[in-house]
Amino acid sequence: MASGAEWIWMMDDDGHPEDASCLAELLSAAEEHQLDIVSPLVAATADPNRLSFNFRINGLLTNDRTRLAPMGYLPDMVHFFNGALIRTEVFYKIGIPDVKFFIRGDEVDFLSRVKKAGLKYGTLATVAVQHPATWTEMKPVFGGFITPVIPEGDFKRYCYFRNRGYLTRKYRNLRWFGADIVGFPVYFLKTRDLKGLAHWFRAYSTGFRGKGFGSPAQLMSTNS
Repeated sequence: MASGAEWIWMMDDDGHPEDASCLAELLSAAEEHQLDIVSPLVAATADPNRLSFNFRINGLLTNDRTRLAPMGYLPDMVHFFNGALIRTEVFYKIGIPDVKFFIRGDEVDFLSRVKKAGLKYGTLATVAVQHPATWTEMKPVFGGFITPVIPEGDFKRYCYFRNRGYLTRKYRNLRWFGADIVGFPVYFLKTRDLKGLAHWFRAYSTGFRGKGFGSPAQLMSTNS
């Protein structure tokens, strides 16, 4: 928590600020741009010159930190929850992250609520926290036009696919739906992983119907 009870600084247990000035600079940027939420860049622990999560700049995805850093402040861009500095009032307006997701998806849902509430947010590209990257989970197809995410392990895959299906329907996002029903099958067919395709379809369709949620222990017994 920063600056009394006015701000909450959210950080994963496997992430950390790159230097001691990170929080102070985030606070300064939030005041300068009158933000409700401000995030640093999230640099990969193994290679800080690359970002753990992609940004879309001029329609193209990039994780090249040197491309974003000179831009300084990036309005209307944010990655939850690694180092995000959030006004406490935000949680009173839109609620806390939805615990039923617990593996992926909570950040997508939270950002959708932030946008719906008309809150102001951005990323300060001159500071960073470091967090392990998940580049190996990204599986580009069609030359990178679509990039399905395939987590490691059946349990993580089930949760991610289920959450993706659920959120696609909840927010009626036709772009996600189109990318998913093309990208995932193409990847699994390309790799000749019919079992993986069946697993994706079962989990995705379950989430799309708003089902398949439960405690981690219960889900691990049937999806690990």
